[in-house]
Order: sequence, then structure tokens, then C-alpha cells
Amino acid sequence: MLGALALATVDRLRNSVAAEGERSMSARAALIHLRLRPGQSIDFLARVLGISHPAAVRLVGRLADEGLVERRPGADMRSRALVLTRAGQRAAVAAMAARLEAVSDVLAPLTAAERRALEPLLEKLLAGLTDDRWSARRICRLCDFPACESRYCPVDHAAVDPVISISAGSPAL
Repeated sequence: MLGALALATVDRLRNSVAAEGERSMSARAALIHLRLRPGQSIDFLARVLGISHPAAVRLVGRLADEGLVERRPGADMRSRALVLTRAGQRAAVAAMAARLEAVSDVLAPLTAAERRALEPLLEKLLAGLTDDRWSARRICRLCDFPACESRYCPVDHAAVDPVISISAGSPAL
């Protein structure tokens, strides 16, 4: 049942992304990530998205052609820093809104009490899937980071200290 739910949720996310502007999930994730961390390189973005370097180059090229991303001088002479344009910022916000709507649709059948009961189980599952900082970045590639900053993020916590987060579950607040 979890596998079916995961696939149905991904399908809804893909459908919301397609309806929002025909950009791929990777493109949406790139926009969301660059909104959070402007100035990252193509290599960094490729690792976050779990795609090859050539695929990341092509993705950034398409986003630049659309006027959403600018390539600027990087930390060294070989790399380029990726920064969203104003249009890219708007596209990232739209991608977040589409993601939120898709997830809200999936959770709609649950009451508020059921959502609260589900939350600690999801936290534990997400912590268990987090192996290191890179897996955390990949898991969170479509996340609403400002929302996580105001509360406990099981993925970030597990990436920092995987032994504690998996064995203890939710932290004592």
C-alpha cells in the first residue's frame, strides 16, 4: 500500500508540474533548490537532482534559455555559479505552490487528527531513508525549506546525526 501511495503521490506531483508550465520534475527541483541556495555549481545541482553532469548542463541550458537562470563566475575559474533571475524566482514560487496543492490533494481524505497522527510516522520513515547530507538534499529537492526552518525536520536531523534520529525518532522538544 505504501508503494501504491508513493506512486500515486509522485503521479500527482508530476501532473501538477506539467500543468504549471511543462517543466520536468528535475527542472522544478532545480528552481526550488537554487531559490534556497543561489550560487551553486552545475556539479552540485547534478548531485542534488541525482542526474548526470551532462544532463545537468542541458537542464541549466534550458532554464537559462527560458530566462530563469543566470550563469555567473563561480568560486574557481572552472565552475559557474547558478542564480535565479526574477522570472526564475517566480517560477520557483509557482513550483512550490503546485507541489503544495498536489500534496494537499493527497492528504485531503484525512482529518486534522489523522494528519497529526501520521506526522511522527512520516518523520521516522524519512529519517530512516536519510543516509548522509547528499541523500538529505536529494530527498528534500522539492521541499518547502522555509516551512522546515520553523519546525523539526527529520531529514536534516538524520543527516547531521543519523544514529540519534533513527533510534530516538522525534526529538524531545
